[in-house]
Amino acid sequence: MDGYEKLSWFMGTKPGLAILRRFSALGMSNLLYMQAQLVYLKLEWAAMVKKDIESGRNVRHSVHDMIITGDRMWRKVLEIRELVKQYNDAALQQYQIYKLEIPNEKDFRTLRDFLTSLLEGVDNFFHGETMGRGKYRGHDGSIEPS
Repeated sequence: MDGYEKLSWFMGTKPGLAILRRFSALGMSNLLYMQAQLVYLKLEWAAMVKKDIESGRNVRHSVHDMIITGDRMWRKVLEIRELVKQYNDAALQQYQIYKLEIPNEKDFRTLRDFLTSLLEGVDNFFHGETMGRGKYRGHDGSIEPS
């Protein structure tokens, strides 16, 4: 057993050794892109509603009519619904990750020592943020503000 198998076995021996990066900047970027996409979809929806009102169709008042005709407004509703769900799920996950406690020093040193004994370039594993509230571990293992 070596590589990720050995590392995952070791990390699995004690819950405190399950120290992972949070990738919070990527998570926030993802949320911001989704937010911008939702704003764009909202503008598209508003333009569709305006056009619908001006045409006198008012299809938007009948979900049944939108569904059976395969109306473009219904397709937009479904697109928005799916993205809102994805956005909300991602936002809640990000919030949960922020609430995770910072790994304690003993567990961090234990995992770092294990990795040092197995791998070269151990700093690549710990570079950046580990799962914790707004903190990350620097190259030297110290806790630094994010």
